[in-house]
Amino acid sequence: MCLRFLFLALTSPLLSVAQQAIYPLTGTLFDEQVHRVDIQIAPDSLSLLWSSAERWTNREFMCTVVYDQADTLPQVAIRLRGNTSRNAPAGKLSYRLDFNHWQPGQTLQGIRNIALNGSRNDPSMAREITAAYLMDKAGVHVPRCNPAAVYINGQYQGLRILAEYADELFVKTRFGSNPVGPLFKCTWPADLAWEGSQEQTYKDIVNPSPLNERAYELKTLLAQDDYSGLVDLIQFINQTSAQQFKSGIESRFNVQGYLKSLAMEILIGHWDNYYYNKNNFYLYYVPQFNRWEYFPYDMDNTFGIHWNVCPDADDRDIHDWGSNNAEAPLTNKLLAIPEFRADFEGYVEQFLGSVFNSTHLFPRLDSLRNRLQPFIAQDPNYNGSSGYLGDEQRWSQNFSTNSDIWAVKPYIGSRYSSAMSQLQGLGFTEPSALGWGPNPCFGMLHFSEQLMGKILCITDLQGRAWYSGAILQPELNLKAVPPGIYFLNWAGSKPERLVLMPRE
Repeated sequence: MCLRFLFLALTSPLLSVAQQAIYPLTGTLFDEQVHRVDIQIAPDSLSLLWSSAERWTNREFMCTVVYDQADTLPQVAIRLRGNTSRNAPAGKLSYRLDFNHWQPGQTLQGIRNIALNGSRNDPSMAREITAAYLMDKAGVHVPRCNPAAVYINGQYQGLRILAEYADELFVKTRFGSNPVGPLFKCTWPADLAWEGSQEQTYKDIVNPSPLNERAYELKTLLAQDDYSGLVDLIQFINQTSAQQFKSGIESRFNVQGYLKSLAMEILIGHWDNYYYNKNNFYLYYVPQFNRWEYFPYDMDNTFGIHWNVCPDADDRDIHDWGSNNAEAPLTNKLLAIPEFRADFEGYVEQFLGSVFNSTHLFPRLDSLRNRLQPFIAQDPNYNGSSGYLGDEQRWSQNFSTNSDIWAVKPYIGSRYSSAMSQLQGLGFTEPSALGWGPNPCFGMLHFSEQLMGKILCITDLQGRAWYSGAILQPELNLKAVPPGIYFLNWAGSKPERLVLMPRE
């Protein structure tokens, strides 16, 4: 492994508790259990909220929210949220709840705003939750998610994904920001391309929804409406030479944080992101570090959901993953630098060996499916007549059996195998000084004469032994060992790392 990535891997949030996110105290909101959210709203307000006239407004209505039939929050603001989700049937709409809007200081277990996402694109109701979990394990600060059973005026509306909003409280708790810096919500067509030095130019770029929202939408410090820092960042990305960019980008932007996010976004198939579709990401300027941070959101179009936009997400080349039709100057310039390209591949390799694999993920998915099943069984959106979502059987199949779209588990298996085969050895261990190789290995390991008779134990990342004994031959056949990352533990020497590739 190159020394640069070895240092980054050993100090990454995946392996260092000290760098984990500082979360607000939220009680049970994100404890991986299904909780109940009751919304009590005047019937005439509900009729308006669900009416076609209000589908493309952000009009807020007053309601009362009861959490788990215990915590009552009065005078909560409710409105619709999302873009394509606003075209969903009333029973599958997505909502934003603002506890602080009419009651300053009011929160739900320390959270001011939550989303109740219908996830109309995801029959499994598991993708956004799993994506958020994996991003957290990768050390990327994304909004947390949890399933919730939603009732409106006593009527069960089905499962929703309860998710945090990225707001002032979010950046304070994640990045230790005091004072708070500018936070930009970036939606299509936010490609970070240079459009000149005038702030108004970037304010005038809007996404195509009827809401006419800014593609670079400021979410904090609204009174200042200051886009100067964003313009400076975009100018640096686009208007500097390759050498200037290489020497200066890390002082302006958290490059390693972005490369971790990019590695995981590619693994989960999050094509509706910056790199592929110039959409669904935040940029936040951390004043005390004088540096920008990137993090994605709305990761429901993942694990094989593609809408024919990115149908090859499961085996698309990890080194050339962006869309041919969408410029992404930040990503392209970063990956053009050999050191950063090696760091990116190193993170892909790290995640494949730790959290993005069937051994780690499949038991989590099984557990999540078991928790969701009783609520899906009663969910009116799975009664067989709701079109895309189908019925309970289709919901269950979407975890493990491909039908008209990728199921989650088959996608993970395909993406794991293809990503392993696409690794170029940029972040891998260099050939061993002890005299074994090659590394990466495709099934047959070779040893020098000096290793003959030495005791070797080969273990995986979970500590399970796959080989143990003395080396008596110059070759060791590992073709029956699953692809992955292993450690060669030599008697009297430090363990060495081996990457075992899929068979040629």
